[in-house]
Amino acid sequence: MPTARRLFLAAIFACAAALTATTPAAAQTAGKDYTPIVPAQPTEDPAKIEVIEFFSYGCPHCSDFHLPLSAWVAKLPGDVVVKRVPVTFGRGAWANIARLYYALEATGDLA
Repeated sequence: MPTARRLFLAAIFACAAALTATTPAAAQTAGKDYTPIVPAQPTEDPAKIEVIEFFSYGCPHCSDFHLPLSAWVAKLPGDVVVKRVPVTFGRGAWANIARLYYALEATGDLA
């Protein structure tokens, strides 16, 4: 990739990151900055914000996303809960890994 194109793309990403980093959640507008889910989906604790991560152990993109997501989760405030849901993409072998995830979660051995 030519150097000029790399610099242009880097500048675009830097501007986008700066814009999203400086917009606090309270200043965002429903319908413009995000789309509310209507009706709201039930959660275990209505007083907490629930973030659901759908992932697969067989997906390289999920693997790449794991470290940044884990760093983000470590800094979350007390009113935010992250739940993980393994997906199989219809593959039988991956279904066994998803079952293993839930077994480890139930026994407290997930870490």
